[in-house]
Amino acid sequence: MSKQENNDKAYASDKKMLYRYPKDDYYADNVSLENGKICMQVGGHTICKSIKDWHKLGNDIKQPISSSAVNGSKQEKEIETI
Repeated sequence: MSKQENNDKAYASDKKMLYRYPKDDYYADNVSLENGKICMQVGGHTICKSIKDWHKLGNDIKQPISSSAVNGSKQEKEIETI
C-alpha cells in the first residue's frame, strides 16, 4: 500500500461528549473524552490532556477556590450533561 493510499483511509472517532451547553449548539463550549484524554473546547480552542496532567495543572494554581465554585451557581445546577 502506498503512502497516499494509507492517508486516504477514514478513521472512526472515539470522541465521547460529556458536557455541552446549550445541548443542540455544536459550536458551544464542551468537555469530551478523546483517545483516553479529557478535552475542553472553549471559544473554538481545544486543549486535551491526560487526567494526571489536568490534576497537576490544578495543583499548580495557587488561588483559593471561591464559595460559588464549591457550592455551584444556580445556572450550573440547571445544566444537564449529555
